[in-house]
Amino acid sequence: MSVYARALLSSCGCRSAPVACFIGSLFRMLEDDGNDHLIAWSASGDTFLVKNVEVFAAELLPQYFKHSNFSSLSRQLCFCEYATLGSPERGRCVPAPAVV
Repeated sequence: MSVYARALLSSCGCRSAPVACFIGSLFRMLEDDGNDHLIAWSASGDTFLVKNVEVFAAELLPQYFKHSNFSSLSRQLCFCEYATLGSPERGRCVPAPAVV
């Protein structure tokens, strides 16, 4: 498991049970090699990429969450201090830079 994978699992800025559940579900989705055609860690392991947002939202999200809405996933990531790079449709997410 990469350092960034461990960070995703353990470093969400808040500690409420629903957030922990969200992070756990996202982590399981990313770690499942069967999902690599839709979502996967980058080669460096510090970001992840959603490769086909429409198919990802329709087919994979409902398997891990109670919805198929990519915007909801994106909002939850922002709540957990992750950022989307490029357009949200590209789905590349990284830890947001620390605020000084």
